[in-house]
Amino acid sequence: MANGTLKVGTITTSSGSGTITLGQSGETVTIPSGIMSGQNYPAFAADQQTSVTDFFSDNVITKVTFEIEQFDTDSAFDLSNNKFTVPSGQAGKYFFYVEYRAGNSDNDSLDDIGIYLYKNGAAAGGDSYNNAYASNYPKSIHMTHTEILDLAAGDYIELYGRFDGTSSRNGNLSNARFGGFKLGT
Repeated sequence: MANGTLKVGTITTSSGSGTITLGQSGETVTIPSGIMSGQNYPAFAADQQTSVTDFFSDNVITKVTFEIEQFDTDSAFDLSNNKFTVPSGQAGKYFFYVEYRAGNSDNDSLDDIGIYLYKNGAAAGGDSYNNAYASNYPKSIHMTHTEILDLAAGDYIELYGRFDGTSSRNGNLSNARFGGFKLGT
């Protein structure tokens, strides 16, 4: 059997509607990214792998920064400014996941801790935990949040956080992750 390339403008069933099957059971059909609608891209994941002492000033909303990208299908996440920007032609609903661990070096009790997604510079969603551990404060708390946002081309998303210790201590940051993808249509 010869290998070859099929070049066509449209593939349709002989009746003009119905199911088209590519390949047979047990075979793999590869479709490059950006080719089909309904796929979950653009998609990205970024990590902050180094723990940062005193990252959060006490009770100040602070932009979370990242060191590496695990992947970025459309070059839409920019490490230089820690923003995901919706590429041209990719408006739609996006699913985002964020997480980090925050705490301080002392056994300071916690008043409040927050994790927030910002859209175009304004809060668009997030969570905060108030008085999570009044007197039995562990040295850190793992924060997670997911959010679905309706975005237009050019909209940008950033991750912010807040740490508020009862003794006005600054908060440390570790294990930060930020990722997202367009929901298929």
